[in-house]
Amino acid sequence: MSAKPDPQAIAPRWAKPVIVVLAVLLAWFALDRYIGGLEMHKRAFDFLAPDYGEAQLDVLASRPASEFLHRIGGTILLAAGLLQFSAKLRRERPKLHRVTGYIYVTLALSAGCSGIYLGLRAPFGGVLETIPAVIFGAALIVTTVVALRLARQRRFEVHREWMVRSFAFVLGPISMRVYYLPMWSLFGVDELDAMWIAFWLGWLSTWIAAELWIAARKRRWQALRESKAQR
Repeated sequence: MSAKPDPQAIAPRWAKPVIVVLAVLLAWFALDRYIGGLEMHKRAFDFLAPDYGEAQLDVLASRPASEFLHRIGGTILLAAGLLQFSAKLRRERPKLHRVTGYIYVTLALSAGCSGIYLGLRAPFGGVLETIPAVIFGAALIVTTVVALRLARQRRFEVHREWMVRSFAFVLGPISMRVYYLPMWSLFGVDELDAMWIAFWLGWLSTWIAAELWIAARKRRWQALRESKAQR
């Protein structure tokens, strides 16, 4: 007998370890800049993305407030997002669930704004990178605000759907790196082109995955309701 769908689940059970691993990798990538220092961080890019490391990291370092907010704020945002979708936390520690929710909203809005700012002021891939950075930064802001409004209206079923969309946009930069690195290192795509292509692929893939999951979840719940009604 199959398990009932979890209304708090952000993803299918099989996908949760993948999301956690990717989130840890992104957190490591962000924190390494401050743990090892800028020069050590730049040396890592000699292997990962040499053109990006040479051209972009000094540019980001020249905007320390925006870089810090984007890196450190984004790391805490990932943790808050993962906690926000814990059914156990919501059941056993509802106040903590609300606190992490407000932390998530605050940092998601900050990440969206800083992402737009960096996309406009310091795009490695030029205007072709700026376009998706602005579009999906705005999408993160909008989906997060809608999710918060629905929670305040106590429309929790729809609130969870918009939180899934919001977190999908948070996970977009992780997917972007998954596409970016092999494109230039394995397939010879110029790093500048690989960057803006990866921006589109990263955010679109997580967004599409979120919409497919939301639709599948709705179908399962509808089937469950119909089954109960027929009894």
